[in-house]
Amino acid sequence: KNFDTSKVTNMDGMFFGCSSLTSLDVSNFVTSEVTQMEFMFDSCKNLTSLDVSGFNTSNVTLMNNMFVGCKNLTTLDVSGFDTAKVTNMANMFCDCHNLTTLGDVSNWNTESVTDMSGMFGRCYKLSELDTSNWDTSKTTNMTSMFQDCNNLTTLGDVSNWNTESVTKMSGMFGRCYNLTTLDTSNWDTSKTTTMKSMFQDCYNLTTLDVSNWDTGSCTNMKYMFSYLAFQGTVTVADGFFTGFITAQWQPIFYTVLFAAFAFFIVYKGVEHGIEKYSKMLMPILLVIVIFIAVYSLFIKHTDANGVTRTGWQGAAIYFIPSFEGLTIQKFLNVIMDAMGQLFYSLSIAMGIMVTYGSYMKKSENLVKSVNQIEIFDTGFAILAGMMIIPAVFAFSGAEGMSAGPGLMFITLPKIFKSLGGFGDFIGLIFFVMVLFAALTSSVSILEAISAGMMDHFKWSRKKATLVMAGSTFLISIIVCLGYNVFYFEYKLPNGSVAQILDIFDYISNTVLMPIVGILTCILIGWVAKPKTAIEEITLNGEKFGRKTLYVVMIKVLAPVFLFVILLTGLGLI
Repeated sequence: KNFDTSKVTNMDGMFFGCSSLTSLDVSNFVTSEVTQMEFMFDSCKNLTSLDVSGFNTSNVTLMNNMFVGCKNLTTLDVSGFDTAKVTNMANMFCDCHNLTTLGDVSNWNTESVTDMSGMFGRCYKLSELDTSNWDTSKTTNMTSMFQDCNNLTTLGDVSNWNTESVTKMSGMFGRCYNLTTLDTSNWDTSKTTTMKSMFQDCYNLTTLDVSNWDTGSCTNMKYMFSYLAFQGTVTVADGFFTGFITAQWQPIFYTVLFAAFAFFIVYKGVEHGIEKYSKMLMPILLVIVIFIAVYSLFIKHTDANGVTRTGWQGAAIYFIPSFEGLTIQKFLNVIMDAMGQLFYSLSIAMGIMVTYGSYMKKSENLVKSVNQIEIFDTGFAILAGMMIIPAVFAFSGAEGMSAGPGLMFITLPKIFKSLGGFGDFIGLIFFVMVLFAALTSSVSILEAISAGMMDHFKWSRKKATLVMAGSTFLISIIVCLGYNVFYFEYKLPNGSVAQILDIFDYISNTVLMPIVGILTCILIGWVAKPKTAIEEITLNGEKFGRKTLYVVMIKVLAPVFLFVILLTGLGLI
């Protein structure tokens, strides 16, 4: 009570974890010089009263977790808080289970606050809260902001909140059982990437207008069935793709269905059917891709701002390189992305080439086969880019190109829609072909694992397939639930923010593939020696014109480059 705090600048975690404290008098604290109050009363779960009404918070920048876990606190008057300099209010009152009033916070100056995630989460007994005048123009995170405020009936008028910078709104109003009205019609959600369970279990909410919001491989199967049911137009709707991957049961259903097809093929043996149908269906896919690639060049679209963009302009961005802002780090990141695509596309460092190579006849010309793979793989990749990039630029501008793998499922349906009734047919054929292409890729990976199990453990094909199926189904379900039930965000060493699927992808593409590539180079270049491979390549008298280049690459250049790429992926360069 008699502490002289007039010169204190930091009260961070001051009473943190005082879980047995029942009373505390801080009413005489002089806090005019204090800049940090985060975690100040964190986990004071038995504290029943606290007078902070006289706190001078004019210099405070951090209030995150300030009262988090004060479960028995019933009243708190923070109406006089000066929050003009505060940048972080994350979890500020989170888990104040018995808090019934906070005083008037309607005039809080929140113009500098960037993080409001979990701010009032699990304030079960809070019934009224007026945030109508809050300035949220700089706020980027509103995840679980009011989640589990079970008794909250009103938030005031939030219709004019400036949400243009907000990227995360997951669980924001989840389980606000008694909330009856909420006007979010004017919210700018153009940068929002996740809205999972945003209004979950708002049982008494009667109206909600989100019509103007910009919400900007089992997925293949989902889209294929949509076109099969002559509902191709629904795939164009904003949020269709995001809504599907964040749903709880649909991704699991399509994943199990897709995996069942793949395991059935592996169980029967790849030579009975998959090769024959590949020879027929892949050329059809090639024809469709060429058609869409050419059509994309002639697309013209005018956006809501009156800006007209064409596919030809997008093609220029695709083919003409830009070195603006390029650094060594960014260049290495580009190489890493290209390598990940190359390894997967050419089935390198996954045992697939080794497995299928073992099935080839001795009379096969390996040089000719490799040349064909190089040409067709690169050509198909260029066509795929021509199919997607010009259309993305026309519909979404340069900013839309950062959408990643979802581009195919967001942009192509818009192209099919622009083709009219013919587009539904093309869309159906296209996604059937893509599904088959994904199926052959999955079978290739599974066949490599299956062959390894059969060779190493002397298992039958049936036993190897069943063991793979059981483990794959379990992991696949966890991945599917990673966008809803098990959703979390984890910052990877390379700086990107990841969920469960992204973590698996990172471990596979960024860590394991370079390592396996390096070990392969060491095995062939220095242990078995390059002559082992060269003798096999020239077994039937074929000419191997790149023999010298191959030896240099496999022994020196490839392992060095792969090691640099590995360090880049691990965030060490």
